[in-house]
Amino acid sequence: MFFVLSGFLIVDILRRQREKIENSGSTFLREWKRFVFRRAYRIFPVYFLFLAIIIPVATILGNQGIDIKAVIMHIFYLVNIWVNFVFRHWNQTTTHLWSLSVEEQFYVLFPILALKTPSNKLPIIFLVIIILWLVTRAFFFVTRTWFMVSSYEYSIDIFSLIAFSYISWGGLFFLLFANRTPLNGCASTLSAALLATYVAVPLLINQYGSPFAIFIIQDIPMTILILTTLVIIQRNQSSLFVKALEFKPLRALGVVSYLFYVYHVPLCVSTISWLSKFDFTSYLSQFEIYVVNFVLPLVAAILSWRFIEKPILERRPSVHDGPHELPSSTTLTQGKIIAP
Repeated sequence: MFFVLSGFLIVDILRRQREKIENSGSTFLREWKRFVFRRAYRIFPVYFLFLAIIIPVATILGNQGIDIKAVIMHIFYLVNIWVNFVFRHWNQTTTHLWSLSVEEQFYVLFPILALKTPSNKLPIIFLVIIILWLVTRAFFFVTRTWFMVSSYEYSIDIFSLIAFSYISWGGLFFLLFANRTPLNGCASTLSAALLATYVAVPLLINQYGSPFAIFIIQDIPMTILILTTLVIIQRNQSSLFVKALEFKPLRALGVVSYLFYVYHVPLCVSTISWLSKFDFTSYLSQFEIYVVNFVLPLVAAILSWRFIEKPILERRPSVHDGPHELPSSTTLTQGKIIAP
């Protein structure tokens, strides 16, 4: 869902920037710098601060020397490649950053294509990526060379091209269906389809439990269903669900969601370790442990936003873009898309 939503949101930003090149006399270099600068200013400070803290701490606690290759691959957002081809294992500190690495790889490659391509031709790029996705999946299945690391059987999904395809699905659906006349009668159909999928998928996976089977049975239907939901939200701005998304606590969670993502794995692992060390796990229910593991990263994210990210963003200079603004929560409401 992370990649699908990202594609749905980002493509509108790039499409509007391409239209500025076509209609307002802007240039490719100016729009590319604007896109990269805004993404980097939001993502880089917290990410590199996190690495600067977690790498020395993990090295000291692990009683091992610093793995220079791992550090370099983290710095250059190659965590998914490091996990699949070098480390071949999941650790409890940084491997969750594989999805952010894929996102950054996409930000490096796709804006160049999008800003160089006429806006009415953008769907073709997404279709090509999706076709390559299907071919790659089929190849891995036929040759049985899907990538696996210990403790995570379906790590084919962290292969960059596979992940790019989910972003492409999001972008394609936005270009084809968003911002048009409201849909009628889709909500009940979508609900029924979701219910049928959730009932059928576990049964089918138990019977056909290969990565390719899960791709056919689960990934494609769920991707389409998620995208249909996004389109319905985008095209029905007066619905109760859209109004619920504007609820201030939900918007606040959207603001700190990136920070929560960065911090949650090491904090959760550390919390469970300390609770076990002092035998608190025998006094706490599983639900209470879940609550603790949610609250601690959330508090860390809020504090990080207040004292680190917000001051940085407030000082962010504009790049031919008018006054700078603080990011709002990612939302599909009010007929527009707001993304950090």
